[in-house]
Amino acid sequence: MQLRSLSPILFIACLVCGNLFAQPVQRSAEGKIAETYIKKVMAANGANAPVPVPTAAEVAALKSFNARVNDKDELEIKNWPPTALNTVKSVGQLNGIMGQLENTGIYKTRAEANARDATRKEQLAQVKTRSESLGQTGALAKDVRITLSPDEQIVMRRHGFSFDETNHIVAGGKPYALGDITAEQLADLSESGKKKYGEAYAKGAEAVELKLANPKLSFVERSQLEGAKKERDAVIAQTEKLLGGLRQKQAAIDAAGQPAPKKK
Repeated sequence: MQLRSLSPILFIACLVCGNLFAQPVQRSAEGKIAETYIKKVMAANGANAPVPVPTAAEVAALKSFNARVNDKDELEIKNWPPTALNTVKSVGQLNGIMGQLENTGIYKTRAEANARDATRKEQLAQVKTRSESLGQTGALAKDVRITLSPDEQIVMRRHGFSFDETNHIVAGGKPYALGDITAEQLADLSESGKKKYGEAYAKGAEAVELKLANPKLSFVERSQLEGAKKERDAVIAQTEKLLGGLRQKQAAIDAAGQPAPKKK
Protein backbone atom coordinates (compact mmCIF):
# COMPACT_ATOMS: atom_id res chain seq x y z
CA MET A 1 0.00 0.00 0.00
CA GLN A 2 1.33 3.44 -0.96
CA LEU A 3 1.60 6.04 1.83
CA ARG A 4 -0.26 8.59 -0.32
CA SER A 5 -3.35 6.39 -0.30
CA LEU A 6 -3.58 6.61 3.50
CA SER A 7 -5.64 9.15 5.35
CA PRO A 8 -3.73 12.32 6.40
CA ILE A 9 -3.64 11.21 10.04
CA LEU A 10 -2.28 7.75 9.21
CA PHE A 11 0.17 9.28 6.75
CA ILE A 12 1.58 11.58 9.45
CA ALA A 13 1.69 8.70 11.95
CA CYS A 14 3.71 6.59 9.52
CA LEU A 15 6.17 9.42 8.98
CA VAL A 16 6.57 9.92 12.73
CA CYS A 17 7.10 6.19 13.32
CA GLY A 18 9.60 6.05 10.49
CA ASN A 19 11.56 8.91 12.00
CA LEU A 20 11.53 7.24 15.40
CA PHE A 21 12.92 3.99 14.02
CA ALA A 22 15.53 5.89 12.02
CA GLN A 23 17.01 7.56 15.10
CA PRO A 24 20.68 6.67 15.65
CA VAL A 25 21.77 4.59 18.63
CA GLN A 26 22.24 6.79 21.69
CA ARG A 27 25.83 6.61 22.91
CA SER A 28 27.91 8.19 25.64
CA ALA A 29 30.40 10.92 24.79
CA GLU A 30 33.22 8.37 24.81
CA GLY A 31 31.11 6.00 22.71
CA LYS A 32 30.58 8.67 20.06
CA ILE A 33 34.31 9.37 19.86
CA ALA A 34 35.14 5.66 19.62
CA GLU A 35 32.47 5.17 16.94
CA THR A 36 33.88 8.12 14.96
CA TYR A 37 37.30 6.48 15.01
CA ILE A 38 35.96 3.14 13.78
CA LYS A 39 34.16 4.99 10.96
CA LYS A 40 37.47 6.64 10.03
CA VAL A 41 39.02 3.18 9.91
CA MET A 42 36.24 1.96 7.62
CA ALA A 43 36.70 4.95 5.32
CA ALA A 44 40.44 4.31 5.14
CA ASN A 45 39.84 0.63 4.36
CA GLY A 46 37.41 1.57 1.63
CA ALA A 47 40.09 3.78 0.05
CA ASN A 48 42.83 1.12 0.53
CA ALA A 49 44.64 3.56 2.83
CA PRO A 50 46.65 2.71 5.96
CA VAL A 51 44.77 2.29 9.23
CA PRO A 52 44.56 5.77 10.81
CA VAL A 53 46.36 6.37 14.10
CA PRO A 54 43.85 7.32 16.81
CA THR A 55 44.05 10.85 18.18
CA ALA A 56 44.65 11.54 21.86
CA ALA A 57 40.90 11.94 22.39
CA GLU A 58 40.21 8.67 20.58
CA VAL A 59 42.89 6.86 22.60
CA ALA A 60 41.29 8.17 25.80
CA ALA A 61 37.82 7.13 24.64
CA LEU A 62 38.99 3.61 23.81
CA LYS A 63 40.84 3.39 27.13
CA SER A 64 37.59 4.19 28.97
CA PHE A 65 36.20 0.99 27.44
CA ASN A 66 39.31 -1.05 28.39
CA ALA A 67 40.43 -1.05 24.76
CA ARG A 68 43.41 0.12 22.73
CA VAL A 69 44.97 -0.05 19.27
CA ASN A 70 48.21 -2.05 19.42
CA ASP A 71 51.30 -1.72 17.22
CA LYS A 72 49.89 -4.34 14.84
CA ASP A 73 46.88 -2.12 14.04
CA GLU A 74 44.63 -4.46 16.01
CA LEU A 75 41.86 -3.31 18.31
CA GLU A 76 42.27 -5.01 21.68
CA ILE A 77 39.17 -5.06 23.88
CA LYS A 78 39.12 -6.65 27.33
CA ASN A 79 37.73 -10.20 27.23
CA TRP A 80 37.62 -10.26 23.39
CA PRO A 81 40.13 -11.54 20.83
CA PRO A 82 41.98 -8.78 18.93
CA THR A 83 40.32 -7.40 15.78
CA ALA A 84 42.51 -6.53 12.77
CA LEU A 85 41.32 -3.02 11.95
CA ASN A 86 42.16 -3.35 8.25
CA THR A 87 39.36 -5.94 7.98
CA VAL A 88 36.61 -3.65 9.34
CA LYS A 89 34.55 -2.57 6.34
CA SER A 90 30.84 -3.08 7.11
CA VAL A 91 28.22 -1.46 9.32
CA GLY A 92 27.62 -4.87 10.89
CA GLN A 93 31.26 -5.03 11.99
CA LEU A 94 31.01 -1.48 13.33
CA ASN A 95 27.94 -2.36 15.40
CA GLY A 96 29.63 -5.51 16.67
CA ILE A 97 32.72 -3.59 17.79
CA MET A 98 30.58 -0.97 19.54
CA GLY A 99 28.66 -3.74 21.28
CA GLN A 100 31.93 -5.22 22.51
CA LEU A 101 33.18 -1.83 23.67
CA GLU A 102 29.98 -0.83 25.46
CA ASN A 103 29.60 -4.35 26.94
CA THR A 104 25.83 -4.56 26.69
CA GLY A 105 23.25 -7.27 25.97
CA ILE A 106 24.54 -10.41 24.31
CA TYR A 107 28.01 -8.87 24.11
CA LYS A 108 28.20 -8.62 27.91
CA THR A 109 27.13 -12.26 28.21
CA ARG A 110 29.75 -13.37 25.70
CA ALA A 111 32.49 -11.23 27.28
CA GLU A 112 31.80 -12.83 30.68
CA ALA A 113 32.02 -16.28 29.07
CA ASN A 114 35.29 -15.30 27.36
CA ALA A 115 36.71 -14.14 30.70
CA ARG A 116 35.78 -17.42 32.38
CA ASP A 117 37.31 -19.41 29.51
CA ALA A 118 40.54 -17.41 29.70
CA THR A 119 40.83 -17.96 33.45
CA ARG A 120 40.11 -21.67 33.04
CA LYS A 121 42.72 -22.06 30.28
CA GLU A 122 45.34 -20.29 32.38
CA GLN A 123 44.63 -22.54 35.37
CA LEU A 124 44.72 -25.66 33.21
CA ALA A 125 47.98 -24.60 31.59
CA GLN A 126 49.55 -24.27 35.03
CA VAL A 127 48.21 -27.66 36.10
CA LYS A 128 49.44 -29.28 32.88
CA THR A 129 52.91 -27.79 33.22
CA ARG A 130 53.19 -28.95 36.82
CA SER A 131 51.83 -32.41 35.99
CA GLU A 132 54.29 -32.88 33.14
CA SER A 133 57.15 -31.81 35.38
CA LEU A 134 56.15 -34.23 38.13
CA GLY A 135 55.50 -36.98 35.62
CA GLN A 136 59.03 -36.67 34.23
CA THR A 137 60.52 -37.07 37.69
CA GLY A 138 58.18 -39.91 38.64
CA ALA A 139 56.74 -37.85 41.50
CA LEU A 140 53.15 -37.98 40.27
CA ALA A 141 51.44 -41.17 41.33
CA LYS A 142 49.37 -42.93 38.71
CA ASP A 143 46.57 -43.75 41.13
CA VAL A 144 46.02 -40.21 42.46
CA ARG A 145 42.35 -39.76 43.26
CA ILE A 146 40.26 -36.70 44.07
CA THR A 147 38.06 -37.06 47.13
CA LEU A 148 34.67 -35.35 46.86
CA SER A 149 33.33 -33.34 49.77
CA PRO A 150 29.78 -34.00 51.03
CA ASP A 151 28.59 -30.78 49.36
CA GLU A 152 30.16 -31.80 46.04
CA GLN A 153 28.50 -35.19 46.27
CA ILE A 154 25.12 -33.52 46.82
CA VAL A 155 25.56 -31.27 43.79
CA MET A 156 26.60 -34.28 41.72
CA ARG A 157 23.48 -36.22 42.67
CA ARG A 158 21.21 -33.21 42.24
CA HIS A 159 22.25 -32.74 38.63
CA GLY A 160 22.70 -36.38 37.65
CA PHE A 161 26.52 -36.34 37.52
CA SER A 162 29.03 -38.87 38.80
CA PHE A 163 32.81 -38.93 39.29
CA ASP A 164 34.79 -41.90 38.05
CA GLU A 165 38.04 -43.43 39.25
CA THR A 166 40.11 -41.53 36.68
CA ASN A 167 39.03 -38.11 37.96
CA HIS A 168 36.58 -37.59 35.12
CA ILE A 169 33.17 -36.09 35.67
CA VAL A 170 30.45 -38.12 33.98
CA ALA A 171 27.59 -36.05 32.53
CA GLY A 172 24.99 -37.14 30.00
CA GLY A 173 26.52 -40.61 30.04
CA LYS A 174 29.93 -39.37 28.85
CA PRO A 175 33.13 -38.82 30.90
CA TYR A 176 34.86 -35.44 30.69
CA ALA A 177 38.27 -34.42 31.98
CA LEU A 178 38.01 -31.46 34.34
CA GLY A 179 39.77 -29.28 31.83
CA ASP A 180 37.67 -30.27 28.84
CA ILE A 181 34.28 -28.94 29.87
CA THR A 182 32.91 -25.56 30.92
CA ALA A 183 30.34 -24.79 33.58
CA GLU A 184 27.87 -23.78 30.86
CA GLN A 185 28.28 -27.06 29.01
CA LEU A 186 28.04 -29.04 32.23
CA ALA A 187 24.89 -27.17 33.24
CA ASP A 188 23.24 -27.96 29.92
CA LEU A 189 24.07 -31.65 30.38
CA SER A 190 22.54 -31.76 33.85
CA GLU A 191 19.34 -33.67 34.47
CA SER A 192 17.88 -30.71 36.34
CA GLY A 193 18.73 -28.41 33.44
CA LYS A 194 16.95 -30.60 30.91
CA LYS A 195 13.80 -30.48 33.01
CA LYS A 196 13.85 -26.78 33.91
CA TYR A 197 15.17 -24.91 30.87
CA GLY A 198 16.27 -27.46 28.26
CA GLU A 199 13.58 -26.62 25.71
CA ALA A 200 14.15 -22.86 25.91
CA TYR A 201 17.89 -23.33 25.32
CA ALA A 202 17.56 -25.91 22.54
CA LYS A 203 19.22 -23.48 20.08
CA GLY A 204 21.81 -22.18 22.52
CA ALA A 205 22.26 -19.29 24.94
CA GLU A 206 22.83 -16.65 22.25
CA ALA A 207 19.49 -17.47 20.63
CA VAL A 208 17.76 -16.87 23.97
CA GLU A 209 19.58 -13.55 24.47
CA LEU A 210 18.59 -12.42 20.97
CA LYS A 211 14.96 -13.25 21.65
CA LEU A 212 15.00 -11.36 24.95
CA ALA A 213 16.50 -8.35 23.19
CA ASN A 214 13.46 -8.19 20.87
CA PRO A 215 11.12 -5.43 22.17
CA LYS A 216 8.18 -7.05 20.35
CA LEU A 217 8.47 -10.30 22.28
CA SER A 218 5.15 -11.23 23.90
CA PHE A 219 4.79 -10.94 27.67
CA VAL A 220 4.15 -14.67 28.04
CA GLU A 221 7.17 -15.75 26.01
CA ARG A 222 9.40 -13.16 27.71
CA SER A 223 8.33 -14.43 31.12
CA GLN A 224 9.05 -18.02 30.10
CA LEU A 225 12.47 -17.17 28.70
CA GLU A 226 13.43 -15.02 31.68
CA GLY A 227 12.40 -17.85 33.99
CA ALA A 228 14.49 -20.32 32.02
CA LYS A 229 17.45 -17.93 32.03
CA LYS A 230 17.20 -17.53 35.80
CA GLU A 231 17.13 -21.30 36.25
CA ARG A 232 20.09 -21.80 33.91
CA ASP A 233 22.15 -19.07 35.60
CA ALA A 234 21.55 -20.77 38.96
CA VAL A 235 22.69 -24.16 37.65
CA ILE A 236 25.75 -22.56 35.98
CA ALA A 237 26.71 -20.94 39.29
CA GLN A 238 26.50 -24.34 41.01
CA THR A 239 28.51 -26.14 38.31
CA GLU A 240 31.07 -23.31 38.21
CA LYS A 241 31.64 -23.74 41.93
CA LEU A 242 31.79 -27.52 41.57
CA LEU A 243 34.35 -27.44 38.74
CA GLY A 244 36.39 -24.77 40.49
CA GLY A 245 36.68 -26.88 43.63
CA LEU A 246 37.59 -30.03 41.73
CA ARG A 247 40.23 -28.23 39.67
CA GLN A 248 41.78 -26.74 42.80
CA LYS A 249 42.03 -30.22 44.32
CA GLN A 250 43.62 -31.55 41.13
CA ALA A 251 46.12 -28.70 41.14
CA ALA A 252 46.95 -29.30 44.81
CA ILE A 253 47.47 -33.03 44.18
CA ASP A 254 49.72 -32.32 41.21
CA ALA A 255 51.71 -29.75 43.16
CA ALA A 256 52.25 -32.11 46.09
CA GLY A 257 52.87 -35.15 43.95
CA GLN A 258 51.01 -37.24 46.49
CA PRO A 259 47.76 -39.21 46.30
CA ALA A 260 44.65 -37.75 47.89
CA PRO A 261 43.31 -39.43 51.03
CA LYS A 262 41.28 -42.55 50.30
CA LYS A 263 37.54 -42.45 50.79
CA LYS A 264 36.40 -44.31 53.86
